Amino acid sequence: MSVLLYILAALVLLDSFRLRGRAQALAELSPSDEPVSPTHRFLTGPGVVLDEATRRAASAHARKHGLKVLDLWPSNLAPELSLGLLSLLDVPKFRRMRLARGFTAGQAMLVEVETLERAELTDTPPQTDDPVLFLRRAVALKRFACTDFDFAVAPAFRGAADDPDKRLALARAAMGGMTGALFAARVAWLGLIFGAAYWHPEAAGALLGTWMTRPVLVLAGTSLQSAQLFPYAALRPLFEVYGWLRTALGRWRPPDPNGGADPVDALRPIYAELMKDGTEPFFQARRPDCPICGQSRLEPFLEVGDLFQFKPGRFHVEKCADCGHIFQNPQLTVRGLNFYYRDFYDGLDAEALESLLGAGPQVYEARARMVIGHGEPETWLDVGGGSGHLCCISRDTWPRARFDGLDLSAGILEAQRRGWVDRAYRGLFPEVAPTLAGQYDVVSMSHYLEHTLDPRAEVAAAAKALKPGGLFLVEVPDPDCAWGSILGKYWLPWFQPQHLHLLSVKNLERLLGEHGFEAVLWHRGETHHPLDLFLATSLFLNRILPKPARPWLPPAGLGRRLGHKVGWTFGMGILAGMLMLDALLAPLMRRPGGANTFRVLARLRAGA
Repeated sequence: MSVLLYILAALVLLDSFRLRGRAQALAELSPSDEPVSPTHRFLTGPGVVLDEATRRAASAHARKHGLKVLDLWPSNLAPELSLGLLSLLDVPKFRRMRLARGFTAGQAMLVEVETLERAELTDTPPQTDDPVLFLRRAVALKRFACTDFDFAVAPAFRGAADDPDKRLALARAAMGGMTGALFAARVAWLGLIFGAAYWHPEAAGALLGTWMTRPVLVLAGTSLQSAQLFPYAALRPLFEVYGWLRTALGRWRPPDPNGGADPVDALRPIYAELMKDGTEPFFQARRPDCPICGQSRLEPFLEVGDLFQFKPGRFHVEKCADCGHIFQNPQLTVRGLNFYYRDFYDGLDAEALESLLGAGPQVYEARARMVIGHGEPETWLDVGGGSGHLCCISRDTWPRARFDGLDLSAGILEAQRRGWVDRAYRGLFPEVAPTLAGQYDVVSMSHYLEHTLDPRAEVAAAAKALKPGGLFLVEVPDPDCAWGSILGKYWLPWFQPQHLHLLSVKNLERLLGEHGFEAVLWHRGETHHPLDLFLATSLFLNRILPKPARPWLPPAGLGRRLGHKVGWTFGMGILAGMLMLDALLAPLMRRPGGANTFRVLARLRAGA
């Protein structure tokens, strides 16, 4: 046990130097006599008074560095808040991190007027007493200034103290469902230190000493050193316990943007109308033959309900005994797709999905780099582009290319407002493709083809939209992955009811050949995402602890709501373990038949 305590102390020490590097990377505003630019506006948080000298300095700094959003950190920022911000934000890299979640010290922000207009925030008052609203503005503004958002310390700026009564609401807005687990982890940390002191006083003392001196190691001598630093470090356990109690007792809640109306209750009559005829209108007639090879030897493969949103319906997946194609049968109609997609990619779950899609930029980078050595794209169309994440990230690899996006959802229009795509098309690709004939060097489909009613028509549409010799990039789940049979219905890529077709390597190559494409590069093992056990466990927890507020389900009682919160608080620890196990098993899975995803780059043959 004492060895573990010494190891933890060493880790705390090393992490302190990591955070110190972030603190030293923070820019510091220089005084300026130039007037504030007329294109700049300032937003301020609760109780903040921003002096004119700081406004001029911030405006000059933003002009010099080409910033559209500049979050200002006061010199008297509380050490606890400084440590928290530095732990969350990789300050030296943040500006270049296109998909990073926006954040703020909660004091003041400079924002360019044009960015406010695109984010539709021009009507918001310049000052707010709601710290949660201020945080939400920062989150939104990062999306509209993804490479032009940064932070700076304003030496002359004296910030307002935070309100302890509002800390809990702010923590929930910042951390979401992780709030309870993180709070419990902080309590357990002090419990470990003081509990171990009885058995291993020297080792526990070393751990306590490094933890208490951590604020000094991180902040002393930087622009974030405040007068509170040394008293806070000397009495850190007392400050921590007092802070926890004040946070836990906070009763303030942000104003309800819906004016007190429950958005779930408002949707109940809409869903009642959508479901009045049952689920039968959501399905086509069962087809007797395989959509890939046309043979009729179909075998039952999987039957499952909606494990994601728990909307009504049972979904049957069949497998062709001749070509092995796996597909939903009977298949959803367009009306059914609209029903099951509703409040998943937009509405109730839109923000959660945005966070999920922005969590891993590396996968988007890998897709963009796959084209290297096979062409120099000037025009790129991402089909099923959602909110434009692939286009946004790919600009770093192909800065001279024009990136357009196509999707059925309104998210693609939002992507155009953000500047993530240059032009947005909304509609079905086979219907839009004739208007785009021969315009693109690259057409990409990332985890899109499995959602479509007719993959063959989508591949034909790609051939139509491409220039002669153009490149077609496709990424789909691999139904031959070993986890699919091991985890059964809890293997996420089966994803019923949304995944209509699960194309194998062999069957996708067949479709490509039918439409004049020749594969030039396959990625199989390297495309594996080590998340299978984590996601399967999430689905299982979601099944036994579903979200209590769903407009297509009966209202939840107190017991169900409490069970959801408590269960997921403990479930976070299980999920962390599954994530580590996925990472340990990843080297074994990065091979054909083991990887859960594959990717292909194909070229349209001349004269095809």
